This record gives sequence, C-alpha cells and structure tokens, in this order.
Amino acid sequence: LPENIVSGSLLFFRNEKFFKSFKDKKDFFLKNFKLSELGFIFDSKLASDLEDKRDPFYLDLKTNGGALFTSPHVDVSVANISQYFYQKMHQNLNDFVDGRQMGTAEIHPTALIAQNVFLGEKVKIGANVVIHSGCVILSHCQIDEGTTLFPSVVLYRFVSIGKNCRLHAHVTIGADGFGHHFFQGEHVKVWHLGGVIIHDDVEIGANSSIDQGAFRATVVGRGSKIDNQVQVGHNVKIGKGVILCGQVGVAGSTEIGDYTVAGGGAGIGPDLEIGSACQIAGMAGLNSDLKEGSKVAGHPARPVAEWLRGIATLRKLSLNPNKK
Repeated sequence: LPENIVSGSLLFFRNEKFFKSFKDKKDFFLKNFKLSELGFIFDSKLASDLEDKRDPFYLDLKTNGGALFTSPHVDVSVANISQYFYQKMHQNLNDFVDGRQMGTAEIHPTALIAQNVFLGEKVKIGANVVIHSGCVILSHCQIDEGTTLFPSVVLYRFVSIGKNCRLHAHVTIGADGFGHHFFQGEHVKVWHLGGVIIHDDVEIGANSSIDQGAFRATVVGRGSKIDNQVQVGHNVKIGKGVILCGQVGVAGSTEIGDYTVAGGGAGIGPDLEIGSACQIAGMAGLNSDLKEGSKVAGHPARPVAEWLRGIATLRKLSLNPNKK
C-alpha cells in the first residue's frame, strides 16, 4: 500500500498481479520517491517473463532502482529478511529488568499500578491509567490516559493503546501473527515487527487476542468493541465503532469498515475488504469481499434473504423427501 512505503523500503513481487498493482500506483511512487530510494525483489519466473516482454516499467526499475534482486521462492525470502530485521529491532531491548528500576519508564503520577506488574524498557503510562495485578507490559509500549488493564493482560513490544480503553483479563495484544511458508518439508516462520495500534475508547473482552502486523501495524479503530475470546489476525485494520461478538475470528490482512457488526462465532477469511455498516450473522463463514451495508449469513456467507430461502428449501425437502 502506498501509505506504508517510505524511502528505503524493499518491495516484493510474487506474481504479475502484485506487479500490476504497483504499476497502477506508479504515478504516486514517481511523485514521492526516486526509484533509487527503493529496492525490489522479484520472483525469478516473473522477472524472466517481464524481461522477455520488454516491459518498460520493469526495465526502468532494473536500470534506475536502488537494487533489484530475483528469488526462486519470494515467500521464503520474505521470511528470511523479516527474521534479520526482527533481530535488529529487538536485540538490544531489555524485558528482564523492570523499566522503573532502569529509570527508562515514563509513568504519570496519577497512574495506579498494582503489585506484581512488570513494565519493560521505555514504557509510557499516561494520566489516570489503572493497571491491575499480573499485567506484563513489554518494551516500547504506550498506554494513554484513562485506560484500564484488568488482571493478567499482556502487551508485547511496540503496542500502543489509546485513551479510555478497557482491556479485560487475559487479553493478549501484539503476539506474532500466524504466518509461515511451507518450504522443503518445513514451515518457515515470517517474523512480525509491525506492532499494534489500539485507538481511543476501545473495549476488548476477556481472553481475546490481537496479533501484531508483519511489516505494518494491526489497527483497531476508535470506539470499536471486541467481545470475549475473539481472535484478530496480523495486519487487520478494523474501522471505527466496529462490533465483534464472542469467538469471532478475523484472518490476516482483512480490512473491516466502520460500524460493521459480526455475530458470535463468525469466521472472516484473509485479505478481504469489508465495507462499512455491514452485518455478518453469527457462525457465518465469510470468504469474499462485502460492499457497504451488506447483510450476510451462512457458510459460505451469502445475502441473508438468499440464505433463508435455501434453509427453507432444505427443510421442506427433509420433511418431504419423496416430494418432487
């Protein structure tokens, strides 16, 4: 995404779809960057095809880009490079000595912190924050004013919590996303370093988990409410005022528009774009994008009226199996 690109970024292209998306946004890139400020890693076959086609934009990248490499397994290259940057980012952080002892924690004098709370290096705690016993706040986390953490909440490194949030017992924010690539009989780990951003007035129910992004943050928008035992995957972007009821699962890189509601037990697939004010019924299995205001149910999820007709038809058939 263009908003996530900065000078010095490394861009990966696994197939022509990704390259086409980049080409469609080339005016943005050429306006904001010199190609020499960006690096590129292409799938070997894709690079060969573009070379054979004499694709002018690819040739421009090859000539004027900061660096251009090819890889027979781009996904594995992503995993290997992510590990390098993860280690660089974390190698000097200290989460074994409390930041208050090291003198690096910044705590507002009105904050209330119970016994048996651990604060990592360079943690920032705002005014009137309440942190109950058993919470663990790792390095470089920030908690803004008026937020309450109930017992045994865990914040991994580089998590930001906004104002007036409520995180209930055993919530975990910022664990690694579930990202692996199967290669030569092994699951190769993608290392995650994107962190999590929770905006103001968010409430998160007990035992829920929100994973950090791989290279950009997982985001929960202002005023959203997340019930108990909800799983939000890596790189997910949740808009304002979204409701996720108990045991909802949101797979990685999905975007959920403002004020959308997902009923209990709904499963939302990866890489989807869900418009604002959508309604996803409980236990629905969503595997496709939704336009604004959509109402869906069933597995796979489809418009509610269609799903109800299907249920009615099946019921009639089950009650009268010999009727044509």
